[in-house]
Amino acid sequence: MWPLTVGGAELFGLLLVRCMGFYVAGPIFAQRNLPAQVKILLGVTTAIALFTMASQTPVSPPADLAGFALAVAGETFMGIVLAFGASLPFVGIRLAGSLMGMQMGFGIVNVMGARGGEQHVPIIARFYDILAVTLFLLLDGHHLLLQALGTSLRLIPLGGVAFSAGLAGQLVAMAGSVFVTAMSVGGPIIAVLFLADAAMGFVARTVPQMNIFIVGFPIKIGLGLLGISLTIPHFFRTVQGLTTGLERDLLALLSGM
Repeated sequence: MWPLTVGGAELFGLLLVRCMGFYVAGPIFAQRNLPAQVKILLGVTTAIALFTMASQTPVSPPADLAGFALAVAGETFMGIVLAFGASLPFVGIRLAGSLMGMQMGFGIVNVMGARGGEQHVPIIARFYDILAVTLFLLLDGHHLLLQALGTSLRLIPLGGVAFSAGLAGQLVAMAGSVFVTAMSVGGPIIAVLFLADAAMGFVARTVPQMNIFIVGFPIKIGLGLLGISLTIPHFFRTVQGLTTGLERDLLALLSGM
């Protein structure tokens, strides 16, 4: 049933809304520098590809305009929730990079070079973000995202989104994993930099003539870069584990709806 009929057009519209919600808030496509035209094109293409699967699921079309508006709101919520669950591992990785960048001293650009209240992302957070996205694509993580969209159509038909109490608990549990991911990625380096701060504080109290503020910058940057280079294999294994567990997490999220 291609959307040449009224029912087909409504079905395709609901599917497009779910796909667009996923791409607008998704882990890879929510970047500000990605043009909106690209997101729209991806949403339309994905909706066309999944329309055959969606049309095979029995759907009762909304009886009136109010019912259709509620169905659109539900599909938007559905796409955003799926995107939120899929983006949590990347949020944890960016948080780890931000903490490491602040500890290394790169966050001072927000103090000395800020203009008009603009906040800059630390370069370490950007590095980890790009590296995580690259590894995610190499591990076929984008296939898992598309598979999650298809699975959502089988488990929750278009127009059948319902809100349950278990969804909030599942979202809170998944949000807590952000800090676990951040500590797994950046915990060792943050600990080393903290010890370096403590050592430089001791030196500053012992030798007050030394300008520890100037001396500490290259030391902390060198320790941070050395720690990053040594923990890159651990980071690869972490991203691989997060990618493998992403399908399980999204299925658990769908089961809570």
